[in-house]
Amino acid sequence: KRQDMAVMIARILNGKNIPVTQTAEVFDDDNSISDYAKDAVYKVRDAGIINGYNNNQFSPATSLTRAEAATVIIKLLNVLQ
Repeated sequence: KRQDMAVMIARILNGKNIPVTQTAEVFDDDNSISDYAKDAVYKVRDAGIINGYNNNQFSPATSLTRAEAATVIIKLLNVLQ
């Protein structure tokens, strides 16, 4: 799921002490994001690793496609360098 991926990526960022300036903007489906994942979702978004869909939806319970997963991995590697 997208929210679980965000949690894993946020843990990597935290473990590497990567600073991320978080904004107050929320996704339109913020109430669908589980409480345990909210901070991670916004941290990963604000780090530029994952985006919402065109209609400002995060779709937290949706599985990532292979293309989305590859994009997330590439963006994460760029942030870590």
